[in-house]
Amino acid sequence: MASNVVKITGNSKNFQKWKEHIDYITRGGELEIVVNEYEKYQGLEDNRAFSNFFNHSGSSMPNDYENLKERREVLHFVFSIKHHETAQKDKLIEAVLKIIHEKYPNNASYVVFQEDRNNPHIHLGLKIAGEDGKRIDVRKNDLYDIRARFTKNLSDEEK
Repeated sequence: MASNVVKITGNSKNFQKWKEHIDYITRGGELEIVVNEYEKYQGLEDNRAFSNFFNHSGSSMPNDYENLKERREVLHFVFSIKHHETAQKDKLIEAVLKIIHEKYPNNASYVVFQEDRNNPHIHLGLKIAGEDGKRIDVRKNDLYDIRARFTKNLSDEEK
């Protein structure tokens, strides 16, 4: 079985920093942002529309100048698998979205698939404040659970 990697790579503490991160992981709008199977965004105009949509899902992120007490607003994850040659892009995206929507149903999220390097992987953004205003705290045990679910979802897809 493939050795799957799921890790938190960072976070954004305000809207401007998050928009810079979106621009970076989408390669300036070249790569597609996937929210679910029906909502996809690609290109600079779509990135702007998605930014507004995501910011207003649940509690809005503060602007750089409004943030008196900095706190994490969006967590950044990376999902990758060791034996990516046999993995299908759509199946990987579906596996990640399924996990996150089940584990954090009240929190906005999105994925961006990057395959332009030797190690294809998925970037996931997860908004910390949910639609109900409650903030999540992702711990090491949560990462273990997410990794286990990712592995299970991928093996279920192969059957």
